[in-house]
Amino acid sequence: MTLNELAEAAVARGLDLGKNPARTIRYYIAKGLLEPPRIEYDGKIKRAVYSPEHLSALSLICKYKKKGYPLNVIREKIKEPPYWTEEALEFMQPFIMANNYPQDAFSRDKPVTREAMAVFLVHFVDAVKNGHKDLNFLEKAFVDKDGHPYFEDIKELLYEQNWEVAKF
Repeated sequence: MTLNELAEAAVARGLDLGKNPARTIRYYIAKGLLEPPRIEYDGKIKRAVYSPEHLSALSLICKYKKKGYPLNVIREKIKEPPYWTEEALEFMQPFIMANNYPQDAFSRDKPVTREAMAVFLVHFVDAVKNGHKDLNFLEKAFVDKDGHPYFEDIKELLYEQNWEVAKF
């Protein structure tokens, strides 16, 4: 999507990006809150392409701003990796054992890798399909380095993304 399409989608979602949303988005990129767009070339034409991840990141930035965090703190919170909670590791244990994952791949002492988080989400979606109905568990599964929930308001974020798992 283009910058203007991203700005329109953000406004349609109710995100507060000020009087000039496109300008705010460019500002967030300059300040390191948002990743720069992918650049595509069509002959001599250069085009910036934004993804749905940009929209998700804008949602998160707006949530943190609404809570009163300054932009420098928001930048750090966005870049900070999550850590496992004991509940998440306990939830994953049967899956780890059944699939012969190395035990150190899932450790409370190390940041969660993208791969490990993807494995968790696949396992969680399977659990939901088999009757696990506690979406609040996602809010308890990961914490930041200080032990605060990494994913706050996860249900709301899932609804925003139209995830099927959120529609039970």
